[in-house]
Amino acid sequence: MPADGPTIALATEKLVGIVKGSVDLSKTFTHDFALQANTTKGFKSTTTPAGPTG
Repeated sequence: MPADGPTIALATEKLVGIVKGSVDLSKTFTHDFALQANTTKGFKSTTTPAGPTG
């Protein structure tokens, strides 16, 4: 996912009224699973994962 993907998705959901409160993106999405899967399979990540603010 692009670094700004979670932030864009959240903004879209707020715009259409699905999300009405605040959301801590650092608790909803991380790249930990994908990074571990890449390591397990011997792949090297070539992008920087998004931080806690998307």
